Amino acid sequence: MSLAMLPRLSRLAPTLMLASSLLALAPAAQAEDQPMTGDQIRATLTDKWMRSTDGEPSSMQLFLANGVTHYAQSGTTSKGRWEVRGDQYCSTWPPSTAWDCYDMVQNGQEYIFISKAGRRFPVRLDK
Repeated sequence: MSLAMLPRLSRLAPTLMLASSLLALAPAAQAEDQPMTGDQIRATLTDKWMRSTDGEPSSMQLFLANGVTHYAQSGTTSKGRWEVRGDQYCSTWPPSTAWDCYDMVQNGQEYIFISKAGRRFPVRLDK
């Protein structure tokens, strides 16, 4: 590089610094958790299969409009009930009669059920 290029490079320095700052912020610009309303939860889940995205073995769950839900994992299936209460997804799985409710958020193409304890259960629409 010749010394004659130094003035040109010094003029570019602010532009290069701005570009590198924007690149450093790029991960923060990715999708963020968007809380879902009860209506959004109902519309997202009703009559759809969702597949877990948090590792193996994968599981799938179907949410029927009549409130029945089917869960399948590693060849085992179970049948429960689901409903939306306020802005939460709630379910019960026999033989228990207790209902557990979860907040739901959307993050890009992923939907995340969040338990009272803060545990996250990510899923995607199974096409």
